[in-house]
Amino acid sequence: MSEITPFQEWSPSSGPIVDPIEKRKQYSNYLRGEYLKNKEYSLELDQTIDESTVRALVEVEGPVIEARAAALDIPVQEEFEKILSPSPITFEDKLQIVGMVLGSGYLSTEGDESSALYEFTNFVDDGLEDTATRKQAKREAAESFVNKYYNKKLFVSCVPYRSPDGTKS
Repeated sequence: MSEITPFQEWSPSSGPIVDPIEKRKQYSNYLRGEYLKNKEYSLELDQTIDESTVRALVEVEGPVIEARAAALDIPVQEEFEKILSPSPITFEDKLQIVGMVLGSGYLSTEGDESSALYEFTNFVDDGLEDTATRKQAKREAAESFVNKYYNKKLFVSCVPYRSPDGTKS
């Protein structure tokens, strides 16, 4: 197992996150990804990550959440529920999840169909007239691949944090 970076030292590859609550949520996703990558992911571990995230949000970020609720003039509990609700899953989210699971070895595909993922994510705009058309074709092939493999079975076996409809499973 590779070394897990502690929260205080962790910074996402996408750059710093200013919002402390969003940073906690992203860190929990980082943990899931690390455990999945090392084939150590389980439902029990997912539950532990969730419990730790909620505990940190309540204990450490509680005053921030209370201030947000006061500013929005809503009950604190409502603000907590809003924060902990998963956001809708985009095609890009699905693409990333399927790619991560594919790379972990948990997902096997038929023939070379996974090349659609590679071709879309590594598409280079060469400035030619038909670039947009070619990119759209690559995206459609990637969407077809993702739609075929992004399903409840994938989540139950590998990534139980969110089900395909965006709710926690």
